[in-house]
Amino acid sequence: MSNNRRLFGLGLLTGAAVGYWLNTEKGKAFRRDIAQTVGEYSDELSAMAKENATRLSGNLSTAMESSQNWVSGAKGKLKNSIHDLADTAEHTVDDVAEKLETGLENARRRVQENAAKLENGKSKKK
Repeated sequence: MSNNRRLFGLGLLTGAAVGYWLNTEKGKAFRRDIAQTVGEYSDELSAMAKENATRLSGNLSTAMESSQNWVSGAKGKLKNSIHDLADTAEHTVDDVAEKLETGLENARRRVQENAAKLENGKSKKK
């Protein structure tokens, strides 16, 4: 414990000495110099922060504009793709319907031909 008391006492003496020195003419000049230097650094940091904020804002605006352009372009491409797909589906349905009609006509024709053959065969047997 005695070691802690010595350190505490040394800290008190050091603080008192620094406090006394800071109140002398040299100490006051030192405080003014430090305050001026801190003020200059503060101004520089503030200017740098404003510049970086402005730059960041510009970058974000550019990024948003680019994103909007990309979305708009993608939307247009998607619409075109949907229209192309719809046209292709329509043509495919038309082709299938045409083939179905052709197949039905062929089937009717064959049924009529077979019916005619059957009629001819019945007539000959009588």
